[in-house]
Amino acid sequence: MKRQYDLDWIRVLATLAVFIYHCFMFFNLWAWHVKNTETDPTYITTISLFMSTWLMPIFFAVSGINSYYALKKRTGSQYLKERLARLGIPLVFGVMILTPPQIYMERVSHAQFAGSFFNMEIR
Repeated sequence: MKRQYDLDWIRVLATLAVFIYHCFMFFNLWAWHVKNTETDPTYITTISLFMSTWLMPIFFAVSGINSYYALKKRTGSQYLKERLARLGIPLVFGVMILTPPQIYMERVSHAQFAGSFFNMEIR
């Protein structure tokens, strides 16, 4: 079975679009962890609305197509084990390493906390 380079490129472009979408979240009208209210969000909100309509369906479609091809080459248990290793490890890393600084910045920016990062309580 040949590699599906078109699906790879769709995934690359969609990932780039997700990065841009999340960068726009600082400036549009929706609630977000940290906001910048100094700019006019009209165009950014319009672009964000368009992107939010298409990004997740693109990822679900590409994921379904890739799962279809992956299950042709391996058993269900092999597939689940591979998915757990490829997705579970980054998920645990994100929850344990990336989320605490994000919560700290959100609390400081909303005047909900004034201490240092290492003085935060775990609740």
